[in-house]
Parts: sequence; structure tokens; C-alpha cells
Amino acid sequence: NHGMTGNVQLTPVPAPINIQLTSTGPRGAHAERTGSIQLSPSEAIFGTLTTGDSKGVARIPVEMNGMVLYAVGAGVSNPSSSGPVTINIRRVRAGVGVDMLSTPITIDANEYDSSTAAAAVINAANAAVQTGDMLHFDVDAAGSGALGLVVSFSFEPA
Repeated sequence: NHGMTGNVQLTPVPAPINIQLTSTGPRGAHAERTGSIQLSPSEAIFGTLTTGDSKGVARIPVEMNGMVLYAVGAGVSNPSSSGPVTINIRRVRAGVGVDMLSTPITIDANEYDSSTAAAAVINAANAAVQTGDMLHFDVDAAGSGALGLVVSFSFEPA
């Protein structure tokens, strides 16, 4: 593993979710870097998925400073019966937001995971993160009846 991988659960939770991120190399022969991202209950999606910005928000910790987004994906616990679910990741730095994806993550109707849809495309100009950046998970299309959105993302050293 040459990067950090995180999974963000965007479902109801009774307390903040603490996501552990681990990296092994290439910063040293066996160097490890760990960090965490938290989501609070107010940032979780309750019930049926709806469109809107900031459906989930994650803060970039110091351990991920300077890393670059290299992979994304998403899944739902209950698929949309009509229409796709599309999600973009918006990086907000010092109050300025930019989309990290030029083609958003898509979960097709009647599917559970984005791996069966057209691949999301990472915008290389917006892929790097810094300590304190906020990643906002924007649901651009919610399909019909989709539930339990989970977004995954992976970072590696630049």
C-alpha cells in the first residue's frame, strides 16, 4: 500500500465516526503514517437519499498533508429503482470550493456499487489536499429510493 485509504459512511450514527487511515511507504523503507477523519451525526444521510451539497463532510488531518487523491468509489445499501446516484467530492480550502472530480462517481439504477458504472475521473488540478481542507460529499442525483450511501477515497503521496 502506497497511500491512505478511507471510507466515509454517510448513514445515521449515534456518535462521530472515526476513520483510521494507514500508509506504508514510499516515504521510508517501512514508514507508516496514520490519521483519522470524523463525521458527526449532523453530517450523515438519514432515510432516503436526496440531492444536495455537503451530505457528508470530512476534514483532512495533518498526516495527509500534501497527499493526492487517486481513487474513489461509492455504494448504497439499497439501490435506486430509477435513475442513477451521482456524487462529487468538493474540496474546500480557506472558504473556496473546487470539485475534485471532473466526472462524478456514478451508481447506476438497480446497482449497489459504482464499480459497475462508468468510472469517475479525478481532476488532477484539484487532487492535492492540505491540512485543514474540508471534503464535502455532494449528491448531484439521488435516483429513486436509494439508501445508505458509502463513499470511499484513496490518497497517495504526491
